[in-house]
Amino acid sequence: MVMALIASVPGTLPAAAEVDSFVSDDFDSVVLDPVWSVVDGRGDGSVATVGAGSGTNNSLRVMQPAADEDFEVEAKFDTAPSKKYQSMGVLVEGAGGYLRFDYYSTGSQLRFFAAELSGGSGTSLVDVAAPSGTSLWLRVSRSGGAWTVSTSTNGVDFTPRVSFSSSLSVSSVGPFVGNYSSKSAPAFTGLVDYFFNTAAPIVPEDGGGPAEEYSVSVSTVGSGSVTRSPDLASYPAGSQVTLTAVPDEGWSFDGWSGGVSGSQNPVTVTVSSDLAVTATFSEDGQPPGRR
Repeated sequence: MVMALIASVPGTLPAAAEVDSFVSDDFDSVVLDPVWSVVDGRGDGSVATVGAGSGTNNSLRVMQPAADEDFEVEAKFDTAPSKKYQSMGVLVEGAGGYLRFDYYSTGSQLRFFAAELSGGSGTSLVDVAAPSGTSLWLRVSRSGGAWTVSTSTNGVDFTPRVSFSSSLSVSSVGPFVGNYSSKSAPAFTGLVDYFFNTAAPIVPEDGGGPAEEYSVSVSTVGSGSVTRSPDLASYPAGSQVTLTAVPDEGWSFDGWSGGVSGSQNPVTVTVSSDLAVTATFSEDGQPPGRR
């Protein structure tokens, strides 16, 4: 399973008190683990189970507290930025600043970028072309004040992209997705497969077992029927089912209620819980809702 970060454009968490090391998450649930805090600086993004910059970090991100100690984080992304201004990567936040490590697109080329922002001033650390792939990995390693960031397209062979020194006092870490233009920029859905503390990864990832399954039940009011495609007894979490309302002769479809709303027909829903959906039909020549 993956987590979708849906951004429309690119805050900081308060400094953490005494905290333990951050935990690994393979997002193997339809509900985001409460260890994460969703930060949507622009208020135009959503999360479902981004130049060096200056000023405020407004990227859509999920962060969790992290101890100010040595660590290594590995993140896998199942999407790649393909349009100009789209970006995704890893943020490390601390008192008075943050480090950002991300893939971004120029519209014609995928690139890797790293920067440090401290005291409202940004410093670019690296900006180089990066090979693209179906999935992309980022690995961030910290040892004292020494940092190394590597990338990969297969999760096995990592290429070091930058090594540098920073005195950032770490308080939180997490993945982010965003669009860094101050003007109109294409929306971007970033899929995060996992975010691991390599000292304690989740093995096997996603539990190695079957996904949770849920029911999709349908009923009707009036004269008509509903088909499901695919028509299954239960549906794995994250799967999609298309519902089609079919009115009988002399009847018309009015709309959906229950687990689905509106009058779009057919309608496709993503299953994340048990759904009970009702299709309402009205007899032709009668006002909607009267039979």
